[in-house]
Amino acid sequence: MSLLRPISSIGYRPPGRTRSVLLFVCFGLILGLVGGFLLGRYTSLLGPDEPPPPAGAPTAAPAAAPGTAPVAAPAPAEPPKPEGPPPLPEGVARLDAKISGSLYATLAKNIEGRQADILNAQLGRILVWWFEPRRDVLKGDRLQLLYKPPENPTVLSVMAVHYTSEKTQRTYKAYLHQPEGSRYAHFYTDKGEEIEEQLVNPPIEEYEQVTELMNLTGRRHRGVDFKVDMDTPVRTPWKAKVLRKNWSTRLNGFCLEIKYVETGTHAFFLHLNEVLPEIKPGQVLEAGTEVARTGNSGRSTAPHLHYELRTNSGRNLNPFKVHETRRIKLEGEELSAFMAHRDKLDNWLLQQESAGESDPSPSGSTPSKASAK
Repeated sequence: MSLLRPISSIGYRPPGRTRSVLLFVCFGLILGLVGGFLLGRYTSLLGPDEPPPPAGAPTAAPAAAPGTAPVAAPAPAEPPKPEGPPPLPEGVARLDAKISGSLYATLAKNIEGRQADILNAQLGRILVWWFEPRRDVLKGDRLQLLYKPPENPTVLSVMAVHYTSEKTQRTYKAYLHQPEGSRYAHFYTDKGEEIEEQLVNPPIEEYEQVTELMNLTGRRHRGVDFKVDMDTPVRTPWKAKVLRKNWSTRLNGFCLEIKYVETGTHAFFLHLNEVLPEIKPGQVLEAGTEVARTGNSGRSTAPHLHYELRTNSGRNLNPFKVHETRRIKLEGEELSAFMAHRDKLDNWLLQQESAGESDPSPSGSTPSKASAK
């Protein structure tokens, strides 16, 4: 038998096989028709096609059962209302004013009674470290002040102040803060640097505030006044010879004059509570020797030390030029504590901005340099 199939027999199929193929095709057609019919019925029961709702969109409430009231869809939650400015603590007051005359006129227009006098003096003591209040306060400057109404003139009541100067186009900021372990509170900038300069090697170790700088014009003031508690020890900064004590007590009160040995500079301590009994003219004292106690004697309105320097010829010298000076900067945990305190004061001070109000109310200002002790 040949192994090769003849070409004429390639397309040939036996009759039984053809019938099987035809039956299979017909059966498939019948199944397709029945399946399409059933699928159409199922789709009609489900309803028309709808696109899925977008993510986060509210869903429709489920249909109520026959014979029951429809269930209302839950109302969308309202967005939280923004909080208003924090209320001022009891006993704290706030002023936001534009300067239209002098600093005192601004305060007097907005604050009743003696408070304007006291705050004018206290603000002058702060602003003088930045500019000359008599000359540089201009119409249109803005004063924002947080304070406690004082009970008497010796209470330091200013808590925080922002002063925006038209002349310098700067806003100066001061905050009252008492560092841990410090005897007194002092004013600091928003960066935590003390506003006042401090004398290096001073006659008193610690004081509350410089209440008046040396000023040889207008109301002549020949020295520097330090606000300090009664009976604070006064020491000689350098080796010195005692020249005299307790002369002209009606004006100077108990007083002492010494001469620094090395430079020949004369130093005067006025308005003392006492010169120590053992301190006598002619004595030579080593640097750091205690010589007196601070007081409120003579022509004085509050406890303070008047410290004055002169040359041999009688010319006045500025202690802030004779002594080295420094400004204390807070650091570490003390700086963090100050920043938190500063932010709290700003929340109270800047209520108008946080409440979205408009321009500050008009008022007036040119602070005089503080002369109250």
